Amino acid sequence: MQRIDIHTHILPEHLPRWAEKYGYGGFIHLEHHQSCRAKMMIDDKFFREIESNCWDPEVRIKDCDAHKITMQVISTIPVLFNY
Repeated sequence: MQRIDIHTHILPEHLPRWAEKYGYGGFIHLEHHQSCRAKMMIDDKFFREIESNCWDPEVRIKDCDAHKITMQVISTIPVLFNY
């Protein structure tokens, strides 16, 4: 029997600092501050901490195997809808 994770978020490992390119704020960027961990920042404000299973497919597959997940529905996080 299949087990489907219907709420899976992914991010690229590195997000450009779009505020520097476009001259205004409100964009998400990542600050990698520990091994396999990053802070999601909106400008200089902490938003959320994430782990490497958000960007590393090998880690994601190990997580799926550990929880016996056979399929995932992947979507962006809501704060990135405007990207």
